[in-house]
Amino acid sequence: MISKFWKLAEKKEKIYLLSRYVLVSVFSYLFVFGGLWFLVENIELNKIYSFVLVYGLNYLIVYFFQRKIVFKKSHTKRILFKYLTSLFFFYMAGILTYNLFLFFDIHYFLSTGLTILILFPMRFYVLKYLVYGDE
Repeated sequence: MISKFWKLAEKKEKIYLLSRYVLVSVFSYLFVFGGLWFLVENIELNKIYSFVLVYGLNYLIVYFFQRKIVFKKSHTKRILFKYLTSLFFFYMAGILTYNLFLFFDIHYFLSTGLTILILFPMRFYVLKYLVYGDE
């Protein structure tokens, strides 16, 4: 009986964790889409430069929210180092993926959305198990 209770509690916590990750991500990607639209359509900045700027800024801002709200961890040098390492990988992967879609003449908004869909689940697992996992 107690075993079933703990399994249910663990499952519930995993659902809450994923829900918090999705919620923070939705707001961060609204920032990405809004920033891209503003830079490309209003400032007329190149689509690639706009993506690199907005996507990079988003990753730096989202560190605070994911650490505090999603994973509920304190700031440590070790976590920051692991986050920056994962950030570098996902930042490069995002830029390459986005540019690949642009190469095939896919609209920059759709290219952004596809890039997010591809990297979103991978980022969750890397953050959960490698960056914020138990030390």
